[in-house]
Amino acid sequence: MRYKRPAFTLIELLVVMFVSSILMGVIAEVFVGTWRAELNQEARTQLQQSSRASLDAMTTVARQAGGVVGTITIGGVTYTTTANSVVLKLSSIDASGNPTDLSDYIIFQVDQNNSAHLQRVIKADSTSARFTQASPTDLTTELSALTIQYFDSSGNGIDPSGGSIDTAASLRFTVSTSRVVNGQTIVSQLDDLADLRNR
Repeated sequence: MRYKRPAFTLIELLVVMFVSSILMGVIAEVFVGTWRAELNQEARTQLQQSSRASLDAMTTVARQAGGVVGTITIGGVTYTTTANSVVLKLSSIDASGNPTDLSDYIIFQVDQNNSAHLQRVIKADSTSARFTQASPTDLTTELSALTIQYFDSSGNGIDPSGGSIDTAASLRFTVSTSRVVNGQTIVSQLDDLADLRNR
């Protein structure tokens, strides 16, 4: 007598394949969702680092500055202090790092040709140990906004176009950076208040 081996019917195989495909779809969706979340978190971390580095560069210089200058021309290019650019006047430094009676100027500005670029320009006195960087250097290329607020020694706001910018005693920098990841815009915004030296 012959025994029949138990086998799956076509219906049973189709049901198993259908259930397996649903499970694979769910697993793939979880994997893709986790991967996207990781990409978004990595981009957020990089943006915060970019914002922090840019903000630190500006506030460090501002804390060393003796004042804000309304306008300066360097190599035929005029730089003006506004709500999104600042011309800072610092004491020049000698080879030992000591301040002198001469002046250096450091400018932070949004690039006029590409608003995603935050730039720094350095105009050092010829005897200063600082190096002149007449060509703008990018601090970040993911800028979405830069706002600079100016305050006098009493904490009152100063309009940079009002002509009294030389009375500024502190500056509030707000830096926003952004990046599109997986069709989602990720934004980082940081701000800090910097008191000018000797003000």
